This record gives sequence, C-alpha cells and structure tokens, in this order.
Amino acid sequence: MATELVPRSREHLRAPLGEWYRPGIDNAIYERALRKCRDSNASLAKILPQDDVLLLLGTSKSPGLTVVNAQAVKSFIEDNANHAKGKIDGSKIKWLSSFVNNVARFTLNIQDIITPLVSQNPHCAIAFGCVMVIFKWVIIKQQKQEKVVEIFGRLVRITGLLETCNVLYPTNRMREKLAQTYMDILDLLVRATEYCAIDRISKIVDALTASEKYNFDTGLQKVESSWKTLRILIQIATSAMQMDIHELLQNQAAKADSLADQSQYMVSEIIRLRSSYDALLFAQTRMQSLEVRNRSDLLINALLPSNRTMTEELQAWEGREFRLSPKDHWEVNGVLDCLKEWNSLMQASILAVFGPTSERDSWVTEFTLDTIKAFQVQSELIAFVMCDRPNNEHLTPVILIKTIISQILEQKPGLVLEKPELFSCRVFQRATEFTSACGLLEHVIAKVDRIAILIDRIDHCQWESSDPKADILGFLVRLIRKYGKSTKVIITSTDLPPDELPLHHPISICKIATRKPLSRTPYRRPFRYVKLSLPAQDTDFVSIDYHGRKNPSVILEQHWVDIKRYAQVLWRSMADGVGFGTTARGEELVIRKDYRVSPAGMLDNVSDDINLGFKDRL
Repeated sequence: MATELVPRSREHLRAPLGEWYRPGIDNAIYERALRKCRDSNASLAKILPQDDVLLLLGTSKSPGLTVVNAQAVKSFIEDNANHAKGKIDGSKIKWLSSFVNNVARFTLNIQDIITPLVSQNPHCAIAFGCVMVIFKWVIIKQQKQEKVVEIFGRLVRITGLLETCNVLYPTNRMREKLAQTYMDILDLLVRATEYCAIDRISKIVDALTASEKYNFDTGLQKVESSWKTLRILIQIATSAMQMDIHELLQNQAAKADSLADQSQYMVSEIIRLRSSYDALLFAQTRMQSLEVRNRSDLLINALLPSNRTMTEELQAWEGREFRLSPKDHWEVNGVLDCLKEWNSLMQASILAVFGPTSERDSWVTEFTLDTIKAFQVQSELIAFVMCDRPNNEHLTPVILIKTIISQILEQKPGLVLEKPELFSCRVFQRATEFTSACGLLEHVIAKVDRIAILIDRIDHCQWESSDPKADILGFLVRLIRKYGKSTKVIITSTDLPPDELPLHHPISICKIATRKPLSRTPYRRPFRYVKLSLPAQDTDFVSIDYHGRKNPSVILEQHWVDIKRYAQVLWRSMADGVGFGTTARGEELVIRKDYRVSPAGMLDNVSDDINLGFKDRL
C-alpha cells in the first residue's frame, strides 16, 4: 500500500509536548479552540448517521480505536483501504493508493497541532474523527470523490512536519497561533464532512443560504497562512534557543531553581483550586439544566399532555417511503426555483406551496421533511406541524399552535428563565382557545432571534365550528409583519390554490400541478404549471403563471426581464379585462385582473390583484 511510504512512528524524534499546554495557565489561550470542538461535535451529530457519530467521537467498536490518535487513524485508513481495494476497478487502484497516502500523511502532519489540545480535552480529537468519516464516505461509499481528493492533495502540499517538540519554551503567541491553526484545520474538515454527509439535501441548503456558501479554496488559504506563520515562529524560537541556551543556563540557573520551587507550588495550588471550581461549576450547571428541562416539560404537559415530542414525530416519519413518479419529486418539479426566489425577496412573506397530485402520496410532504432537515443542518430553530394525521387523531388550529409552542420549548428550555411570569403553568393552562394560544406563541417567538415554521398539508387541519376566530393564515401574516425576515413561514397543501387572496397580504404562492386531468379527449402531453406571487412595490403583488411543457426554471430565467417590463406597462394601461404582449423571443404574455382569497376561506377580504402569465409556444 502507498501509505507504507509514511513513517510508522516518530516517537524516537519526539520530545514531550507538555510545555505547549500547562494546566491552569494556558486554559484561556485554548478556550476558543475547545468551544469550536464542542460546536462542531453538536453540529455534525445532527446530520451524521449513528455509526459515523460514534466514529467521530472515538467510541466506535472498531478495533484499535479505543484511543484516537494519529497512529490509530492511520491504521484505520490502511485497513479500510485494503478492504476496499478488492472492490475497486483496476483502473482506479493508482488513484486509491495516492489518496490513501495523502490522507495518512496529512494525519501525521497535524498530530503535533492536536496533541496539546487533546491533553486538555479528549474531544479535541474530533479532527481525527472527521478524517475517518470523510475517508469512509469517499472510499467505502464512493461519494464526493473528486472534490475531497483535491482537498487532501492540497492539504498535504500545504502542511509538513512542524517539529513542535524542538521548541522547549513556546511563547504565548506561539500557543495562540497553534490554537488558531487547529481551528482553521478543524473548520475545513468539518465543512468537508458536511459536504460528504448532507448528500441530496445540499440543494435545499444551497437554496436557503445562497449568500453564505462555504468556499473550500478560502478555507485552504486560511490553513496555509496559519501553518506558514506557525512554522516561522517555531523556526525562530529554535534558532534563538540554540544561540542563547548556554548563556541562559549560566546566568539564570540559581534564579530558575528558586523560582521553580515556588512556581511548582503555585501551579499545584492553582490546579487544585481550578479542579474544585470546575467541579462546582459542572454540578451547578447540571442541576440548573435538569431544573430547566423539568420545568419546560411541565409546561409542555400543561399545554399538550399527550402530544409526541419533536424527536418522536420525526422518527415516526423517518422510515416513510413516498410512492411518487419521477417527475413529482421536489428536485425536478420546479419548486426549488420558487424556494430560491422567495428566499431572495427583500420583503418578508409566507411561502404557500400548492401541490395537487394524482399519486397516492403527496410530494409536498417529502419536500417538507427534507426542508426540516435542511434547517436542522444550519442549526436553525425549527418548528413544524404535519397535519396529515391518522383518523383517530384530530388536529385543530388550537392544537397546531400549541404544537409549535411545545417544539420551541423542547429546543430552547432556557426560555423559562427569561420571563417567569410568562412561562408559568397557570398561563399555559389558560391557553385553551385559539386566540389565547396565538397570543402565547407570539410572546414566545419574541424571545428568540430566528425561527422557521413549517406547516405541511394545512388542508387537513380540522376547523371547529365552536371557534370561528381560528384564523391561522391571519395569525401567520401578523407574525411576518411583526418580525420580518427573522421569521420564515412555509405552508403546503395538496389542494388547488384559491381564486382570491386577501388584500395586500405578504403571501408568495407556488403551485406545482402534477395531477393528470380527468378527460375523455385524446391524450396530450401534460403541461407544467407554476404560479409564484411576489411583492412588486410597497403594497402591490405580481403573480406569474406559467403553463407549458418546458422546465419552469428555464422559462423564468430566460424571460424575467421581459416579464417585469411588461408587467409595469400593461398594468398601468389596463382598466379591466385582459391585456396582451409579446416578448423578444416570441412568447405570448397575458396579464389580467382577478380576485383572490386565502386558503380554506379563513379571510374573506377581496382585492383587485394582478396576474401576469405567459405561454410557451408549443
């Protein structure tokens, strides 16, 4: 194997690295690096399978991984590469050997960076865990090969042996640079692990974070810059040490002995005090966490005593297989373009996705579940309600609002400490009507920075005649107007969109019609239909209708300039009825006035609104 070119051990060259981390003295220097480890652990644990989470934490049942260090990771790489060698075509053996060699060399190169941090906290070995998870996805699962191979090829060229063991007295600046280099490397490895793991839902993640994509080239440049600076500092320290060590030993021997005794005593006392403080802090934090969790559970039980938790709800849907035709899946039916357009709007609005279909299962539910995962990957606060319930479960507007409140408290139990007069059993028990439940949810949302609310199959929500004020849409509109872009609301339905909508409501409508029409006429290739309502001015909305055979995303991209131009011209010149125009490419544009109302008739205000459509020439 190519990894045999890498030395199996450098222990005969290594001096103790204890001076790089001195207990009780250097904790503050490495605090940011430790916090980065904890955040990375929590982020990856949400998206990785359970086996990979155990591998990431070094608790895998694989032999030789009871202690995660560079040599153990190298053995893991060699063993798995030998196992995968018989399953790969002969033409790829050279590529496999080169990749395995690069990963093994990089692992040995960074061990001097990680060792001082691991001595402070074993969780800092997450960098080694990321290397093993990435290697597993590329070699065993044969995914994301080209990009990951390129990244590790550049990492091997950037890094090299630092020989930190030659620096007997590192300065605080060197320790800070070592911590910064570790954070840059860990950030790159975590991003590469996410890149391998999120797989198909990466498209939704890209749509929701169009301006925040991670650039691997920039990450590699940060690693290269940090590595070069640390290497220069080590070289300077080594040279200075060799020049001054003799004089230093002669002039400071007596003082060093005296100071050593005093320092040793002080260090031992500091360590003892630090240990006592850490133990007390840990006990206090644990007790506080238990108290907060118990109190939040008490409030949830007062609100919805028999409701499933958020985790239980996701697990109930996790194994569901949707029986859909290939053209119905959200990846290809055009809804992704509507999601991108809605996310890029300057004004906040509700995204209402209508997906009437002739299939037994609905694609909108699959879209909702994958969108929930996409928000979780970004560590966003997410609350969701799946309205398609079994016959023995009745989901009313009041239960819908209470479910959202319960899920927020599950994820943010610390909210109960911020405003005790609000988060009390008495207040939660009184939230029995729709109006009082909405008021409670509004106060809860005011305590969080950002939140995404997803309501799937709202057409299955069962309205009660005893509560005529149950206006879900009106309440969601109020949230959007009050909190703006910090609150994202997506609702889905398998019904057709209504013909009318309330006056000036911030609602963006996306309709993907895959249902085959019931007709006795000769068979014709079915049209694709997309409808998206967007704010045009301060209070006006423009609705775009597309009815044709081409991909809606291509049509919208090609004719967007013409659409906006004709919308302004035709709208101003039209009184009632229908106006016509033609684009530069010959497509017919139709603009008309009609009436729209909200889904399920929850609001009955009517208004003149503009519908702009165009037909592809067939």
